[in-house]
Amino acid sequence: MTILAILEGLWAVFVLLGSLALLLAALVLSSIDFQNQLPPETPQWLLDAAPALFLGLGIFLLILALLGFLIAYGFWKGRSWAWWVAIIVGVLYIIGSVITFFVGLSFAPGDIIGLGFSIIIPVLIIIYLLQPHV
Repeated sequence: MTILAILEGLWAVFVLLGSLALLLAALVLSSIDFQNQLPPETPQWLLDAAPALFLGLGIFLLILALLGFLIAYGFWKGRSWAWWVAIIVGVLYIIGSVITFFVGLSFAPGDIIGLGFSIIIPVLIIIYLLQPHV
């Protein structure tokens, strides 16, 4: 479980950095000075919605990062609840990846490969966690 704890902790750090970037982007996008530098043909609805969208995504990623740190701690300490939380988060991550792929309606080869990796890695982790010795 030590390897899983380290990998989970690294994943949580990257997700945390992503959430901080989105929260910073929300702050910048809500700035009047920034909005004044955009071309005048920028739709007002976009200027109004972008900060809230980035804020929501940043908060969502922050929650995922906190869950990742929690799972890493549980793996490190050998807690049985970490196993269940990792399984649940893995399944939710797979479902979210599939939904994001189909909502984007992009069937480019790079997107299909990305979908494959975003599904294969959690599936492999779930399969590993479901082994009798784990």
